[in-house]
Amino acid sequence: MIVVCAGAVFAVATGVALAATLYTGSTSQDEAVALKTSGGAVTLFKLLLTEHCRNPSGGSTGSTAGHYTHRGRLGLNRFGHFFHRVAKRRLLTAQKNQRFNVTISFEGTVRGRHASGTFKGVFRFFTLSGRYVGSCTTGTVSWSAHSG
Repeated sequence: MIVVCAGAVFAVATGVALAATLYTGSTSQDEAVALKTSGGAVTLFKLLLTEHCRNPSGGSTGSTAGHYTHRGRLGLNRFGHFFHRVAKRRLLTAQKNQRFNVTISFEGTVRGRHASGTFKGVFRFFTLSGRYVGSCTTGTVSWSAHSG
């Protein structure tokens, strides 16, 4: 059943808002996060992040700032929960002699005007012949956002 009340559209059976709603907030790394919901799905998830990097012997090579944006529909279940995981292998555009494997996962729950969850990104770098040259990870980053 769909109900329209004061211009907002709600799915009564699930309690999930169908009108487009923007949530903004911050992460446990004190960086910005934003997500947009519409039609019972997350349609945009974006955050700034810090990656901590290591060389093959485990020594730190410092930290680097980054960002992640997911555009596309991620359905919200009846409890307002969503999850996404992606794994890719890519050639580094800046260094044609290296490639990287990236695994990114994030999840969250949207309830009313509040959304929260976690994000994790792991990047492993290799030469084209397959020799490991280092990695960067965000660790598990928690995030929280509010609408309105």
